[in-house]
Amino acid sequence: MTMPHERTRAVIGTRKFLEELRMRDDIPKDVRESVIWCLRHYPTDHDILSMGYANMRSNFCNPFATSPDYDEDKKNQEKLAKLREK
Repeated sequence: MTMPHERTRAVIGTRKFLEELRMRDDIPKDVRESVIWCLRHYPTDHDILSMGYANMRSNFCNPFATSPDYDEDKKNQEKLAKLREK
């Protein structure tokens, strides 16, 4: 089972990999153009951080969670509810 932090790390790592491919001159031009197109629509580090903050402020489950009833997500939602009460 993939954990939410592992999934987030994979998304960030994939962007870094695509960025590295974009800079290489030893790959075919059509592949590099595809990489550039993918990066144009790929979430930035800022986008991922923003999603995390938005999730913390909402009552919705973590978009990177394995399922809506994921235990760690439940614990985080309970902590946030207590913080909101203060």
